[in-house]
Amino acid sequence: MNTLHAYVLEHAAKGKTTYVFLDEIQKATGFQKVVDSLYLRKNLDLYITGSNSDLLSGELASLLTGRYVEIEMLPLSLAEFISANGGMTDLQNKYRMYYENSAFPGALEFDNNRKLILDYLDSLHNSIVANDIIKRKKSPIP
Repeated sequence: MNTLHAYVLEHAAKGKTTYVFLDEIQKATGFQKVVDSLYLRKNLDLYITGSNSDLLSGELASLLTGRYVEIEMLPLSLAEFISANGGMTDLQNKYRMYYENSAFPGALEFDNNRKLILDYLDSLHNSIVANDIIKRKKSPIP
């Protein structure tokens, strides 16, 4: 973790705000000390992202009490989906697309290509359910 800390400080812009994004940092042993130290630097704007079960459990929040703002990402609402797909024209078709293609924002990138959308949803399932939740519970889904 000392290497990460040194790297960030070495590459931080002098006299300007540097934005630091740490994705899945909770997987690294001792990350809390690095985050605490970087957080104290006035020229660093620190973001921690991830979808791991450690983040979902609230453990990370406990470790960083008073030092974070949580931004929860949710699937798109029907109104957001419609807005992202050109507005209210052909509402019935938009609802069908929403229902069939999912409400995950990433699915919008596949231009209604059903195979790509299903591959994307499968990868989400594998990374969230199969990896994160099962590892955390240490047992298969009943």
